[in-house]
Amino acid sequence: MKARTPHPVAYGLRVHRLSGDANIAAPAQLIGDEARAAMLLALGSGRPLSASQLAAAARVRPQTASSHLTKLVAGGLLRVECSGRFRYYRIAGPDEIGPVIGQEGAPGA
Repeated sequence: MKARTPHPVAYGLRVHRLSGDANIAAPAQLIGDEARAAMLLALGSGRPLSASQLAAAARVRPQTASSHLTKLVAGGLLRVECSGRFRYYRIAGPDEIGPVIGQEGAPGA
């Protein structure tokens, strides 16, 4: 006999439904990688960081970090600011992330 999975409410968890055609699969796939998640956590302070700083935070080689950062920028989760010959990354604002998941404005709005 197959064991039933208890309903989430049984554990006191709330189930939130996203409105409309929200697509969280693509951003979730980007965030799901351990190195990319570490980079996003490092950017959580709101301060822009360089690729080398993010590589150190994720404990990956600079070439690997560059590949991950390219994916995060293309996915709309990060934005790049250029200052001279350096590129600094920061988490995209709500107006930039909203369209990534198929919602206008901030997520949850």
